[in-house]
Amino acid sequence: MADVDMVVSTLTRVTGIVDIENDANVVDGNDGTPYYFPNDGMTLLALVAAVGCTITFTGYANEYGRVATSFTFIVAAGDTGLVGPFDPHLWNDSDGRVEFIISAANATDYFLAVRLQNTGTNGV
Repeated sequence: MADVDMVVSTLTRVTGIVDIENDANVVDGNDGTPYYFPNDGMTLLALVAAVGCTITFTGYANEYGRVATSFTFIVAAGDTGLVGPFDPHLWNDSDGRVEFIISAANATDYFLAVRLQNTGTNGV
């Protein structure tokens, strides 16, 4: 399966969280496929795992001596949640993207990259 470049959905405090499964930028789970999304340090991964899966985020070495360390966790069937935000110095590849791979996923597991943007109106 080819790499999947995700598009980030921008949310505001006014619009709130979208319907993850029906957002225009949602992607479904493909076992072993590398997924990427642009990351500015304010990006989160929203997920709905109907069947459940394992997600591994690829870590990268940085200028401060951190070694490349990946982070893996299990998502139980029926879970909905948010993962992140991701510090760009630790999680971005050379193209400014976070990479993750899903194991044991299927088409009923949904993933959406989201960014909460300040509207600038009265701190909202």
